Amino acid sequence: MSSTNLHIRLIETSEQLLTFCTSAQSASFLTIDTEFMREKTYFPQLCLVQVASDVEAVVIDTLSKAINLEPLWRLFMNTSMPKVLHAASQDLEIFVRTAGGLPSPLFDTQVAAMVVGLGDQIGYDKLIKETVGSVIDKTSRYSDWTLRPLSKRQIDYAAGDVTHLRDAYAVLIERLTQQDRFSWVDEEMTKLCDTSRYQNDPMNAYKRLKVRTDKTRFIAILQQLAAWREAEAQNRDIPRGRVLRDDTLLDLAGAEPSTVEALRKVRGITDKMAEGLIGKAIIRAINNGLATPKDKIFIPKRKPALTDEQSAKLSLLKMLASVKAAEVGTATRLLASTADLEELARAPVDDWGGIDISCLKGWRNELFGEAARALVSGKLWIGFSDGQITVRNQL
Repeated sequence: MSSTNLHIRLIETSEQLLTFCTSAQSASFLTIDTEFMREKTYFPQLCLVQVASDVEAVVIDTLSKAINLEPLWRLFMNTSMPKVLHAASQDLEIFVRTAGGLPSPLFDTQVAAMVVGLGDQIGYDKLIKETVGSVIDKTSRYSDWTLRPLSKRQIDYAAGDVTHLRDAYAVLIERLTQQDRFSWVDEEMTKLCDTSRYQNDPMNAYKRLKVRTDKTRFIAILQQLAAWREAEAQNRDIPRGRVLRDDTLLDLAGAEPSTVEALRKVRGITDKMAEGLIGKAIIRAINNGLATPKDKIFIPKRKPALTDEQSAKLSLLKMLASVKAAEVGTATRLLASTADLEELARAPVDDWGGIDISCLKGWRNELFGEAARALVSGKLWIGFSDGQITVRNQL
């Protein structure tokens, strides 16, 4: 059934949701999207879930007090049909927290688009235009989805995110079948479905910060301060910056204040903070950092800048990756990431066997890795010929 002919309805009660979920059990696939807000919270606030089956599309009001979402979560865990999302990471983060698991089996159309050569990290609007030829109405994109009642325009906009996706999915499946690349997509889906990606351990929060020193004492304090802030933000469900700004954390780690008076002198710390529970928590975190054994402190390794020779090698590898991706009609980033290419540029080719990176494994190694070895070994030539980048074996 064409997406333009799909019946669209708003679901606000448990009875309505159960009816839909029962009928959708026999669907050949489901397209899924969410609308959420997180400007004022740590965790995304789920406002709507949109789902389209073979015959209808529904917009589920997750904020309704008259709805129990358990039937929806059970439907998402039903492994008899693919669950199709676009750029799924943020949606999956929400599902891990609210549903306790991930929709399965998963199919991310952004990943599939990369595989079939529609570009790196293609946006939803461009995907629909490239595959279906439709132009998305963006007028409700920046709605406040927490407000009720929802307007018809908002409901239609939200539903459009899953109705158009049905048609794009059909096109992508056809292209993947023609190119025999379902295994490429499956490999990326395995990575995407690792639930550890969506869990924020407070003890790792300091790794997000831009640190310009590798001093053990500073890192130990910063780790404890960042862990306290992360836990505080999670417990109060407010953005990290509402607890303390990043630059304030860095200043605290450098100043090591141990008294209220010393705290007051740190930029970003008000008298009220210094004298209250926050001040006590900050000093406690600093003391915990100072008491951390050196062998328990992880110092992020800073990689030195590339030498001129390594930079030239990286440029050639990037060029080769671009050529090889174009030859098979896939995204360069999927074939070999910039981080992977930098690893190769830093290491002598004889050491590549000990490097654990994707572009030297499986189908990527066949398409790119072997050619990269030949290039840096002097067995392959890359340059311009007749105005085009050309790759050929050295004579």
